[in-house]
Amino acid sequence: MFTAALVDSVRSFWLGEKSTGDPALAAIFGSRASTAGVNVSQWTALNYSAVFAAVNCIAGAIASLPLFLYERLPNGGKDHALDDRLYWLLHSEWNQEMSSMIARETMTAHALTWGNAYAEIEWSAGGDPLAIWPLTPERVQPHRPVPRGPLVYTVIQEDGSQVDLRQEDMIHVPGLGYDGIVGYSVIGLARDSIGLGLATEKFGGSFFGRGGWPGMVAQHPGRLTEGAHERLKNSINEALVPGNARNLLLVEEGIKIEKVGIPPEDAQFLQTREFQITEIARWFNIPPHKLRDLSRATFSNIEQQQTEFVVDTLRPWLVRWEQELTRKLLGPTVRRRRQAIEHVVDGLQRGEHLPRFQGYAIARQWGWMSVDEIRALENLNPLPNGAGETYLTPANMLPADQVDQASPDAPAPAITAAAEPPSERTLDQTAAAMAARQAFLVTAERALFVEVIGRQVRRESAAIRKALGQATDLAAWAETFYPRHAAIFCEALVPAVRFHQVAAPDELPAPERARAMVEAYVEVSRADLARVLAAAGEGPVDRDLVEAMLTRWEIERPGILADAVMAETLTRAMAE
Repeated sequence: MFTAALVDSVRSFWLGEKSTGDPALAAIFGSRASTAGVNVSQWTALNYSAVFAAVNCIAGAIASLPLFLYERLPNGGKDHALDDRLYWLLHSEWNQEMSSMIARETMTAHALTWGNAYAEIEWSAGGDPLAIWPLTPERVQPHRPVPRGPLVYTVIQEDGSQVDLRQEDMIHVPGLGYDGIVGYSVIGLARDSIGLGLATEKFGGSFFGRGGWPGMVAQHPGRLTEGAHERLKNSINEALVPGNARNLLLVEEGIKIEKVGIPPEDAQFLQTREFQITEIARWFNIPPHKLRDLSRATFSNIEQQQTEFVVDTLRPWLVRWEQELTRKLLGPTVRRRRQAIEHVVDGLQRGEHLPRFQGYAIARQWGWMSVDEIRALENLNPLPNGAGETYLTPANMLPADQVDQASPDAPAPAITAAAEPPSERTLDQTAAAMAARQAFLVTAERALFVEVIGRQVRRESAAIRKALGQATDLAAWAETFYPRHAAIFCEALVPAVRFHQVAAPDELPAPERARAMVEAYVEVSRADLARVLAAAGEGPVDRDLVEAMLTRWEIERPGILADAVMAETLTRAMAE
């Protein structure tokens, strides 16, 4: 094993980076000298401040963004999947040793330097992800054992042994690559650019380490004796020892001291160092001001550069992350249709108060955010008594096809006794206003029922998935779950029923009407679940069948129940 690793390391010296299985060997053999004469590898490159700043900036920005698992709602929206364990794994803790930010920052740094980031997925017995373990790229080698067959990832472990992982068990985030599978190493491609930067640093350190003395030569008109030669050399070297730059140098017998080599100013030392910062910024596709190069930054363009950083630098990496996590963690197509993994890029504006509050003001004014939703983004609690749940609508806005009609929010024209009966136009306007108001109330009422019922359906589905993942006896589980679920469902439904009874008075009090609706809902749920269990017989429950049933519940049932309530409202309104 050691011999094979050594051969691979020597070969990588000539052909480029290749996994050695041993970081110590890779540090010795896994890098090539740049044209500037400096060896550059994934480890030594980070000694260059511009490279470290670029990697640290991009990896830190990506890892600090909130990463959420969402449930898709029947109305096209989405909500945080708080009842799913994967939500907390992605958002908070990837494994017992790493938080979500630390793991994502480490892997993004791997992708930026090695060109690839790898992590092994640890699965539970029920097929759910339990943890994600990042792997250092030099220990992982993807290959295809069978032509056109699936990828296999060979991982070299600490003891030198090898283990093969299926592609389903590996998170692999590559950068730009030639085959779409393995990414190029930016460090390998930028070896000469990074080597020049390291060489200028080395030259500057050596120059100032000699006290600022350039290379010198001592010229004598004749030939020195051996003793005189030794004494002269010692005196000059003593004067050039670092820290002795101000010592007095005495020369004898007409000896002349002359400088040799190119002075730093003639070699454009400072200009070279400044240009290399821009060069590294190009390699990592990052605005120079993120590397603290403000030479071309002004008050008028710094905001635009920040936007370019988000759109041009971060967005491609965020999409890579989201699509790879979706492919590997959400599994079957059915689950992908009802869930999504996304970053919240708004986190990048957390430190900019004015733009953030201006955005909130626009969203509040035009009616797509409520006060409570804004307060939630600012980590504030909702207003008491539901005061922050109201949405605003501009009073001067109407659908284009209702310009000639009265606003649904405006009172209908009053019909009072007069000398002449109201005209047909007045009656038509009154009827149109009343119809518009009724349609507006029905639409709002339906949306309220869809939201309340949808939350409870998703809660029920999440509980069933959890019980199924824990290999629980679903029949026994249902006997204890549904009484508690019915009580919670009923309590959540009562306010919506009270709103409904304003438009459609009912002889039953709101709590009793809500209880009757929930009991009918639970009967349907238990009947569907019983059919799934009967299909399984004595064998294990068909997970795909359960998943299809739950997906159908989440998509169809909130709308079906809400439409049933609306039909009752419209029937009573027409009867009156």
